[in-house]
Amino acid sequence: MLPLSEVRPARLVVEASPLVSPLHPRQAVEIFVNGVHAAKVILTASSGSRIEIAVPDEAEEEIRANGDMRLRFMLPNAARPIDLGINADSRHLALHLASITAM
Repeated sequence: MLPLSEVRPARLVVEASPLVSPLHPRQAVEIFVNGVHAAKVILTASSGSRIEIAVPDEAEEEIRANGDMRLRFMLPNAARPIDLGINADSRHLALHLASITAM
């Protein structure tokens, strides 16, 4: 949930590092804004960690009514670091989120 000022942002910038390794070279990331599909990207070790997406016009009514933005990330390639030989962490992980900025 992102609380917003009165100005509706036109885009979002997500800074995130994907959990990738030679055994697991990519992470698919789908992002929804207030239930509306906004982006699908594939992150790899060489793709960088910046995802820029346009805020869908279809999400605008709810953003204006509630003054916030709900983000949902679908991460179908989440993996356990222990299975990848990275460390003993047994959680299913996909991204290390550094920041989300609405612009």
